[in-house]
Amino acid sequence: MSNVLQFNPKPQICAICNKPVEPTIAVTDQDGKPVHEECYVLKVRQEDAKKPPTVS
Repeated sequence: MSNVLQFNPKPQICAICNKPVEPTIAVTDQDGKPVHEECYVLKVRQEDAKKPPTVS
């Protein structure tokens, strides 16, 4: 019988949608928190859409 301890990392949670993020596909936001890439892209686009247009 093997007494090898298995390492089960705590699942990371997306800082935007609060759902689990697979470590192999996680990216980090500007604060270094794990997020889904899709969540991050939507958040950035939403923030850009709220900005007033620039006047040249």
